[in-house]
Amino acid sequence: MRRKRSFLRWLVLACGGLLALLGVLALVGYLFFHVAGGRRAESALALLKASGAPTTWEEAIPPPIPDDENAAVLYELAFAHMQMPSSGTRDQDALYAHAYNDRSERARTAKRAARILADNAEALRVAAEAGKRPKFRPNGDWREPTLVWLTREYHRRWRDLSLLARAQALLQADRGDTAAALQAWSTNVAMLNHLGSDPTLLGQLTRWSVVRLSHDSLRVLLQDSRLTPDDCRRAANDLARLDFSEAFIRALETERASDRWCMELVRTDPRAAFGSSAASAGRVAGVYAAGKGALLGAVYPVMSPLDEAALLEYWERRITLARKPYRETAQQLNALARDVPRYALFTHDFRGPRPELPEWDSMRAASRDGTIAHVGLMRVGLGLAAYRTQFGGYPESLDQLRQALKWEVPEDPFSGKDFVYRRDGKGYLLYSLGRDLDDDGGREANLGNPAQPGTVDRDIVWRVAR
Repeated sequence: MRRKRSFLRWLVLACGGLLALLGVLALVGYLFFHVAGGRRAESALALLKASGAPTTWEEAIPPPIPDDENAAVLYELAFAHMQMPSSGTRDQDALYAHAYNDRSERARTAKRAARILADNAEALRVAAEAGKRPKFRPNGDWREPTLVWLTREYHRRWRDLSLLARAQALLQADRGDTAAALQAWSTNVAMLNHLGSDPTLLGQLTRWSVVRLSHDSLRVLLQDSRLTPDDCRRAANDLARLDFSEAFIRALETERASDRWCMELVRTDPRAAFGSSAASAGRVAGVYAAGKGALLGAVYPVMSPLDEAALLEYWERRITLARKPYRETAQQLNALARDVPRYALFTHDFRGPRPELPEWDSMRAASRDGTIAHVGLMRVGLGLAAYRTQFGGYPESLDQLRQALKWEVPEDPFSGKDFVYRRDGKGYLLYSLGRDLDDDGGREANLGNPAQPGTVDRDIVWRVAR
C-alpha cells in the first residue's frame, strides 16, 4: 500500500514537474517567437516605412493614369489585333528564322515573313502610336498580387509584339529602307521604356526578354545597313536613358509587399495554409498533413511575428545587395536562401533554398546585369557603326572610338571595365564576360538552353562580320 502511494506521489510530482517544464518552455517560446520576434518585426518595419518604400500591396500599386494618356491602353489594342502563327508551323519557323545574320538566309523566309507582317500591320501601327505616349501603367486586376502575376499570357503577348517589330525592322532593312527599319526597331525601344514603369518582377522579366530581341535585330541591322552618325547617336541616347537597376529595385520592393500580403493570409488561416495537401494526399499522408495543419494552426499565431521579422530581414539584405553589381555580390546572393531559418515557416517556404533552382537570387541579379550588358553592347555597336560610316572602317580600339567621336562607351557590368573588343577580318568581335565573370574568348552563352552544361555562363557576344 505504501509502495502504491509512493508511486502515485512520484507520478503526480513527475507530471507536475513535466507540466511546469512545458510551461517554462512555452513561456520561453512565447517570449522568443512572439515578444522578441514582434519587436524585431516592428523595428524592421519602421525602418522600411522611413525609407519611403511600399510596405503593403496597396502602396505598391501604381497610381491610375487616364486612358487617353496611358500607353498600356494602346498596347492592349495592339495585342488584340495580333495574329501570330501557330506553334510548330512553317510560318512560326519563318518568323524566328528571319533573324538570321545572313541576308541570303533571310531571303528564303522573306515572303512568309512579309505575309505575317501584313496580317499584323494594324497591331504594329497601334504599337507605334503607343510608343509616342510618355506614360504607362499596366492594365490588369490589381486587387491582389496573384491576379497580376500568376499568368504567362502577359509575357507572351509582349514577346510576340517584339518579335513582329524585329521581323519588320529586318524586312525593311533588306528592302533598302533604312529609315523604316530604324523606326520599326524603335518600337521595341519604346516598349522597353514603358515596361520600365511596370512595378512587378514579371514586367521586368518580360522587359529583359524584349531587350534580347532588340539586341539581335539591331546587330543585324547595323551589319547590313548604313545608318548615319546622327541616327546612331540618337538611337544610342535613347538606349542610354533606359533604366534597369532602379526598375529592378522597384520590382523587388513590390515582391516584398506581395510576400507580406501572402503572409497575412497565412496568419489569418494557418490551418488551411499548412494543411492544404490533406485533401489531395493519400490516406496516411492526408492524415499527416491534416495533423500538421492543425498543430501549426495552433502555434503559428505565436510564431508569426518572428517569421515576419525573418521575411523583412531577408528582403532588406536582398534589396541592399541588388543595389550593387552582380560581380560584387554573387556569393552573398547564393547564401541568402540558405540563411533563412527553418523556424520561419512562411519565409523558408517562400524564400528558402530551392532544390530545383539553388541560385535563384543570384540568377535574377545576373539576368539584370546581363540585360544591362546587352544594352551596353548595342550602344557601343551604334558607335562603331557611326565610326565606320564616317571613317570608312572600324576603329582599332574603343579608346579610338571615344576620342574620334566623343562617344560614351559604357562599361561591362560583369567586369567593371570596357567590353572586350577586337577587329575580326572586315568586322569585329565585341563581348561582355557574362555571368561566370571569365573571359571565354567570345564563345557565346546559350541562353535558350539552360540545361546544356557549361554554355549559359559564357560570354554575351556582339559579332559583326562586315
